[in-house]
Amino acid sequence: MEWDKEVLRVGKLLLGLLSEGLGLDAERLTELVEGRTMVGHYYPFCPQPNLTVGLNSHADPGALTVVLQDHIGGLQVRTKHGWVDVKPVDGALVINIGDLLQIISNEEYKSADHRVLANSSQEARVSVAVFLNPGNREKLFGPLPELTSAEKPALYRNFTLHEFMTRFFKKELDGKSLTNYFRL
Repeated sequence: MEWDKEVLRVGKLLLGLLSEGLGLDAERLTELVEGRTMVGHYYPFCPQPNLTVGLNSHADPGALTVVLQDHIGGLQVRTKHGWVDVKPVDGALVINIGDLLQIISNEEYKSADHRVLANSSQEARVSVAVFLNPGNREKLFGPLPELTSAEKPALYRNFTLHEFMTRFFKKELDGKSLTNYFRL
């Protein structure tokens, strides 16, 4: 219960800062943390990690993802220079911007394309991720009107969270196909 309360606090704080970064009121994006899903990941030792992947390249669907990883490592993020290791730091959280925030911000923020390598360590790798999403699955989402103009038109169509998440669960983890599906 304490973990959920703290993740909610961190999520609201981060979304407040991200909202201000867009030139909006700090409270504008707070509805994006009303729904939360926690997932535990367990990656056992893999004797031939060069022959497989732990988790394919993908971007998370929601607004933000808060990740607590152990000391083993294996998380990588894609940059314009290729894949970069996200080295574990004791007590630190990893924050990923998700596809929904990319769409709502009209690409002022970009979702983080990432993957997890197979575990070559003799010790199991464990991480916990909390996905922050809106709670209302029937509300329409799309680029915020305040972030669109004749000079910068909306890049995505509006959709319900239900439609968005249904599409996510019907596709493979394959990079940016979710955002591309809703692109105008």
